[in-house]
Amino acid sequence: MYFEIVGSIRETQIIARGRGVRARKWLNQRYGKHRWRKMKGIASVKLKDGKMHTAEFTGTKLTD
Repeated sequence: MYFEIVGSIRETQIIARGRGVRARKWLNQRYGKHRWRKMKGIASVKLKDGKMHTAEFTGTKLTD
């Protein structure tokens, strides 16, 4: 599905950290050992047909 994030991701929350991040082993092997956090947030997105929607995103972020 094609979409484009319009603006910034807001209302971010940490939903897992440390051992709670399941992909931590893979992330450490691929990108090095860091303090990984799984986060979620809300952003406005623009779909391929031009319609605008609000969507929740989850992803992994590293903090030093």
